[in-house]
Amino acid sequence: MSGLDYLEGKVAEMLGVSTATLRKGRKKFLVEGEHFGLIEHENRSRMAYTHKGVRVLLAGMSDCDGVMGRATARLEESDIALVLSSALVRPHKAEKEGDAGLAPDAEPKLLAEPWTPPDAVVISLEIKHYNTQLVFGMLSAAWVKEHGYDYFHRFGVDAATQKVRVKVRTNENFIAGMEMRVRWKQSDYWECTQRMPRWRGRW
Repeated sequence: MSGLDYLEGKVAEMLGVSTATLRKGRKKFLVEGEHFGLIEHENRSRMAYTHKGVRVLLAGMSDCDGVMGRATARLEESDIALVLSSALVRPHKAEKEGDAGLAPDAEPKLLAEPWTPPDAVVISLEIKHYNTQLVFGMLSAAWVKEHGYDYFHRFGVDAATQKVRVKVRTNENFIAGMEMRVRWKQSDYWECTQRMPRWRGRW
């Protein structure tokens, strides 16, 4: 079946719910074969959704009580677009695209070498309260200048916006413009390595 482009685990992560919660919604609202199915991803069988499946699932969950309803009740269209883009199955550029998108004088083989992005500083941009453990931010200009080329090409992160997701214990006291130290986890997903703000907008 084609069109299974959105990983269940990533959809759950973006909504701040467990895969078990999402699985309940899938069984209640979706039709196997039309909305979801298994795919091979990174040498494992993974549950994935079609574009229509994600939207039907989110619409159905928003009318529910409890965890499912709280996770989706305040989603705007821009939030849904972000969930979709973050959950998209992205091919590894080094394996699927060769040297596509590289500068003419770059060495494509560099992308195949193991590399872990060093710790960085992120400036917070958005705090979405449907997921209390997530802050959206932008990597600092100094970090991007030194490491950005490798990072954006290796992991398929949008170099135009430089927007990343940061896992925090709670986003309750975060506001836009705050800087935080972060450690890379995967793709565009980072984790805050310092204590949470003690007051709104202040560390």
